Amino acid sequence: MEVVITDATSLASLSGTEAAALAQAVRTGACGLLLIADAPALPRSLPGGSSLFQLQPQPAAAMASPQLLAWPEAPARLATLLPATLRATTGLRPLITTSQQQPVAATRRIGLGQVVVTTATETFPWLLQGQQSAYGAYWSRLLTAVVPAAPAASGIQLATSWPRVHTPLLVRVTGSASAALRLRAAAAQTPVRVALRQDEHVPEWASAPYWPATSGWHEAQAGTARDWFYVFSPAHWRGIAQQEWQRQLALLPTTLPQQSVTEATVTTHTAWPRWWGYLLFLVCAGLLWVEEKL
Repeated sequence: MEVVITDATSLASLSGTEAAALAQAVRTGACGLLLIADAPALPRSLPGGSSLFQLQPQPAAAMASPQLLAWPEAPARLATLLPATLRATTGLRPLITTSQQQPVAATRRIGLGQVVVTTATETFPWLLQGQQSAYGAYWSRLLTAVVPAAPAASGIQLATSWPRVHTPLLVRVTGSASAALRLRAAAAQTPVRVALRQDEHVPEWASAPYWPATSGWHEAQAGTARDWFYVFSPAHWRGIAQQEWQRQLALLPTTLPQQSVTEATVTTHTAWPRWWGYLLFLVCAGLLWVEEKL
């Protein structure tokens, strides 16, 4: 099953275990979810959370009359009643909009899967009106966006150029479900296991740091993916290493910011003896007495 199509009421009626299983299936790319927002609020069991999609209710006048829908290569004069639209937020990719560019259907990536929400709740009138091509184009637009992408072929590659002994390098794994990376020098018998960290921007990527202790060929394996890379000794490719150091040095700022001494403000606190207060009080009281007598 590649796509789950549901309405807000059915999604809200799922048990906690069922909602968790659906969210896990979407995140792992096993299926996509298409939600028809036929309720005033989105259910909390929506994968990724109901806050990712925000409904914007339509005015009463707009709800009473059909509104034109638009998307690339959309059939002309395709209209439907819209109780609400979607609020454009960061990370939301509109699929279908109104003539005023208000999102009617949009998609958002959740892990490896996609979640699509549409506020168009009634599309069957298009079939009754003989608009079969428009009906097919609408649903083709939504289903194409929600179907999970084909899994990428697993592979391993180095994200660090010219790996050297006792120098950290980054190993990147693509399209593998393994949580650990096994690295082994050709002369070693026991591999080193390193935990993989998933990329926050590209979920298909995972990377792990590695400090090679010996030069020569090394084997990297994650699940079914396997690759070999060569680690150079400190005596190899000194010219290229020197050029890399010079390039990194050129990126550093040439002058360090200096703080002006005149702009610095120094605050000091001085403690006065307590009897100074008594003396000041007596002087003031004496002046007032003399002023009264005069």
